[in-house]
Amino acid sequence: MTSSASGRLSRSGSSAPASPSPIEIWARLVALAGRRPDQLAKQAADGIYRIRREREIQARLERAADPLKAAGITGLRLVAAEFRFTNGRRADLLYERGRGPFKRDVIVELKRGLIDDRAVDQVLDYAALISQEAGRPRRRALTVLIGDSLHPSAATRVGRWPRRPRFISLADLGYERE
Repeated sequence: MTSSASGRLSRSGSSAPASPSPIEIWARLVALAGRRPDQLAKQAADGIYRIRREREIQARLERAADPLKAAGITGLRLVAAEFRFTNGRRADLLYERGRGPFKRDVIVELKRGLIDDRAVDQVLDYAALISQEAGRPRRRALTVLIGDSLHPSAATRVGRWPRRPRFISLADLGYERE
């Protein structure tokens, strides 16, 4: 083994440069993206924190006796947390409300942060999936989005009208925004 100009050892004795390490590749990619490594580390940490906070809020809603009472939605019975549809997608929380022919599914999707159009589409897709998978006629599911705030474009798509998802802010449920 010989040492090259970069201080690396090469097996063949030639002066061919050794391949870069994963850390060097990452540093180059970060530089090409015009970012600083500390910025990306903060973004990653923030993302992990948001996911952890979302799971904490979900766990608190699961344990609560009447989790959406502050929003006027009462009489809920938890069916599943992380309800998995046959296509593999998952709703954060699935509740039932009412009994017999008046029973209605309530799908809750949590977002730690801004509720945007994608979140509205997501919960509406879940409502369609649950009615398809039920295998029998059901009342249309009530859909609920819970998050810090509502994007203006999404605000036009939510409300108390039938077939529109309801938005509930985390503050309305007693959670402080961070």
